[in-house]
Amino acid sequence: MNTYTTEWTGAYPTLCFGEWTLFKNGEKVDVEIPFQGCPANTAGEYEEWWFENWIETFGSYFDGLSCEEWCKENKDYLIKVAPAHEWANIYCAFQENDWRHGSCGGCI
Repeated sequence: MNTYTTEWTGAYPTLCFGEWTLFKNGEKVDVEIPFQGCPANTAGEYEEWWFENWIETFGSYFDGLSCEEWCKENKDYLIKVAPAHEWANIYCAFQENDWRHGSCGGCI
């Protein structure tokens, strides 16, 4: 069984400026990621914050595609990377480091 991991290079205060890298068994997968520079759009609970009457307010919300939906949307990419029975593992690898705009507050 192959092991997949990801890295997102963005970090506070510019979480949204980064690049994805996918690794298979510790080796970089050299296939262009279609959502490079953007959230991976995997399902999860994400943090957000905003000002309400000049007070910082924090919250969370659920967003993203299920594994099945994500694999269908990214099928052309996944076919180049791995056999179909490994796609769920790739989804989980991206899900682990996925993020959303506005979650770190660096843009304020």
